[in-house]
Amino acid sequence: MMMKMMERGNIAMGFNQSKIAHRFIATSDGGKIVVTALNSTDRQTIKEIKNHLVETQREFSNGNFTKPFLYTQKKFQELRS
Repeated sequence: MMMKMMERGNIAMGFNQSKIAHRFIATSDGGKIVVTALNSTDRQTIKEIKNHLVETQREFSNGNFTKPFLYTQKKFQELRS
């Protein structure tokens, strides 16, 4: 199951999931996700992470929250402020 999720993540996020770490941090206003390359000299993965985060910010700003479903296969409740 985890391998399938990682495969979907590779496609949806545009980088190899085995080369990165995700940290989910709860904050008083919701939370944040920190994505880092496991190898700090892996310029390609770092570039792919940056591209993914810019694209995700643009999609979320436009109300498009479909991509997380692609890799988790779970629906999330809509968040409202």
